[in-house]
Amino acid sequence: MNRTCAAMLLAAASVAGCGTKDAVSLSARVEEVTLKLEQAALGSQLSGGFRVEVSLGEYASRPATARFETFELLLSDGSSLGPLTPEPPTGDVSLSPGESRRLDYSFVHRTLLEAATVTALCAGGARVAGVMLDGADGDKPTSFRGGFVVPSGC
Repeated sequence: MNRTCAAMLLAAASVAGCGTKDAVSLSARVEEVTLKLEQAALGSQLSGGFRVEVSLGEYASRPATARFETFELLLSDGSSLGPLTPEPPTGDVSLSPGESRRLDYSFVHRTLLEAATVTALCAGGARVAGVMLDGADGDKPTSFRGGFVVPSGC
């Protein structure tokens, strides 16, 4: 291989590896999920908390506003326990390029869980999933989710 071809390959490799999508876009991730199951004769109630870290990449061309459209709990089999209504209520989060924010939420799942759901929950856990809208990109939706967590009280 001659020096010209080698230089072109090296240049192409360096351009291809110059960053990730997160370096230029709005992203979110779920962290520090806690789940607590309180079992009772008529059904069980689930409560807990979680943190969302929302970030705008350092190479983004302009500020962005994130709006969290939905949160839900998903079981390990992919089924949903339904929507979450976190406290405090979600609002718009404005970010400048390179900025991150951590938002802490708590919730009480409003629906009592049946025995079969509790069995599935204790066997495989649940995770928090959400959808964020990017106001700077025409309210483009972005899905994000955390890892599975088995509740205390199982």
